Amino acid sequence: MASENATYLFEGKHSSRVWPASSESFWTALFGLFALYLGEGAAPRGQLTIGQPTVDPKGKPYEPRAHRSTLQLHDLEFDSIAIEPRAISKCWPGTSFLLSAATGGFSPDVLIRICDPEAPDHFLVIENKVTYAGCLADNQVENYPRLAAWLIENAISFDILFLHSVGSCHELYAQAKSFQRQQWGAHFGILLWEEVLQKMLSTGFAPPGIPIESWQPYTTALDTDCVRHDQLRR
Repeated sequence: MASENATYLFEGKHSSRVWPASSESFWTALFGLFALYLGEGAAPRGQLTIGQPTVDPKGKPYEPRAHRSTLQLHDLEFDSIAIEPRAISKCWPGTSFLLSAATGGFSPDVLIRICDPEAPDHFLVIENKVTYAGCLADNQVENYPRLAAWLIENAISFDILFLHSVGSCHELYAQAKSFQRQQWGAHFGILLWEEVLQKMLSTGFAPPGIPIESWQPYTTALDTDCVRHDQLRR
């Protein structure tokens, strides 16, 4: 199982479990709880790499993003995060700007409002995909660029992030590269579930009944698919 990635965990492949695998909503909620755990105090418990499709592949499809390549959460509270919000077409938190239904009439999986050195309020809009075949629907391909344009127009600091496994399908990877190439591409990035699972263990995140240690064999694909910070060209 050393070469397996997180999609094997999410889809229950090669598992002896009788019950079916958990839905995407479960993993989204678990990530939300982990985000609150990382950012509970003034000092982050750990950081996550914000990646991107590689510009110079070197045989590995993912590398740290060129700008703001780490995500450090701190001072988060219950109201800092929304999991699968019904819609985001209302007054944008902390601003007087009204997001129209045409622009915000959809629901990302996770929305986090954080304090950032470069902006009083910074928003993380996160789309979670857990299965191998998971990718953006046609309306999402249209909605996220439209949202990005509105946020830039109103000078709101943000990142739009995919949260998925290195074992996700080529179509999702192509969609990521497409977003990366757009005018707002500097605001786009990728969080990898394999690193999230590793950080859950290393930071001591331990919700009752969640066997995080037993999930670690599903994280080794990071070594074969990701360029680390210390491997980037100087």
